[in-house]
Amino acid sequence: MPERAYRVREARPALPADLLDVERVLTSATTRIVKDHGRTTVAVVEGDGGAVVLKRFRDAAPLRIVEGLVLGSRALRVREAAARLRAAGFAAPEILAVLEHRRFGTTIGSCVIAAWVEGTPLDELWRARRGAARRALTTGFAGYLRGLHAAGIYPQDVRAANVLVTPDSPPRFVLVDLDRVRRYRRLSWRRRRKNLVQVHRSVGRSASRAEAVRFLRHYLGPVSREQLRRAAAEVVRHGRRKDAEYTRRRAGAAPTAHAGRREPISCTIICYEEEDNIRAALESVQWCDEVLVVDSFSRDRTVAICREYTDRVYQRPWPGFVEQKAFALEQARFPWVLNLDADERVSPELRREIEEVLRAPRADGYYVPRLVYYLGRWWRRGGWYPDYRLRLFRRDRVVWGGIDPHEKVILHGRSARLRGPLLHYTYRDISDHLATINAFTGVAARELLLRGRTTALRDLLLRPLWRFARFYVFRLGFTQGLAGLFVAQSAAFYVFSKYAKLWEATHAKGGARSRVEIAGSLAHSSAPPW
Repeated sequence: MPERAYRVREARPALPADLLDVERVLTSATTRIVKDHGRTTVAVVEGDGGAVVLKRFRDAAPLRIVEGLVLGSRALRVREAAARLRAAGFAAPEILAVLEHRRFGTTIGSCVIAAWVEGTPLDELWRARRGAARRALTTGFAGYLRGLHAAGIYPQDVRAANVLVTPDSPPRFVLVDLDRVRRYRRLSWRRRRKNLVQVHRSVGRSASRAEAVRFLRHYLGPVSREQLRRAAAEVVRHGRRKDAEYTRRRAGAAPTAHAGRREPISCTIICYEEEDNIRAALESVQWCDEVLVVDSFSRDRTVAICREYTDRVYQRPWPGFVEQKAFALEQARFPWVLNLDADERVSPELRREIEEVLRAPRADGYYVPRLVYYLGRWWRRGGWYPDYRLRLFRRDRVVWGGIDPHEKVILHGRSARLRGPLLHYTYRDISDHLATINAFTGVAARELLLRGRTTALRDLLLRPLWRFARFYVFRLGFTQGLAGLFVAQSAAFYVFSKYAKLWEATHAKGGARSRVEIAGSLAHSSAPPW
């Protein structure tokens, strides 16, 4: 597409002229591409005046051209939707410019530039929160969706990933996918139900029954128990129909790999002073097309052992779990990535299963069960199994998130589960276990402190008690004898120690010391805390 293909339809007077050159902006080295597929590109552009979001639509398909003639370009519809939301009293991104690419009187492409909205995607925030914080988020979003529908506003895609939660107090919900937002005089139950199904499919499946009922009750308002039950049954039933439809589409699509050949895969490992473990880990992934190791300047033979198996060994100072694993992911060359820790092994069953699914992938990410070896036994009971972790994924569908030391992969796409176990040789002995608890709870307390958390009595009393009950009773730790009792007690002590260190930091006699300084004293090291 030529550089001057886009013409400005609307723009703020103070907007820098170089931002209006869409093709130059999208190819700039300073632009971060967030999403790019056949019809839509989303990019974040940093500038002197702050960040802006650029969203480009390709509308050259015949159906899109007809739609543009009737409804206007999609960029123009985004601007109109943002104005419609603000007029109804809802937060919306500030639209800075609308550009269109026209040919022979028809729009074949458009672009919208919006101010950056500071916030966290609702699905990420919901999964990260627990207890009262999650309940407040659930009821808040239910009220927000109810308000949208009461105002006749119908977003055709209200998945939790398309809603940002601002850090304000109280937080605001901001819908960011605006090109398919309509307004009706009265919104039918069919359309309202479609939005409820989208919420159910994006976050509802990981919610407890009580959380799902709480959301629906706050959304529906004062209704009878029977009406609530019927509405919940409808949402679940239509969600299953949507799942079946999606499965049929995936099954009918041409497989991405030729019959008998699998997709190429990279394996990423981060490590520090793991000479006792790293060789076995590397041996278990030699079947991968690429093995990539990121080491934090180990002082033992770890790096020398790694170089026996791969020439892709990076040494990098320790920035934290999330950043180190994100760096490793960026270096991977192949579309599929297997993430492995240095004290883990890929079992033969898991290897066969991975190679089988990569011949014709039906999902964007796969959760793998971890089987722990500790105190001379494999722990299929007692709290640690199956402990599903997202370890196999398409590299362009994930980002690393979570809170140190419990980092996690955030998947934007469909997931599935594998059955073959990832073997986890977690602690050498009880002393190593206790030392790890001490190190990890320091990191966890630091992260809570930096996020403004404080310690309440329930954190020191009820949370450890619940962790013990979950491990020892509900996950059958009592069947493992004294070893099961020790694991349950150590799990409870982990929770107690984390919040005790947070309490100590928030009540420390530090004078004018900032939270950042206190946090640094909790877990300050240039190496991983294991």
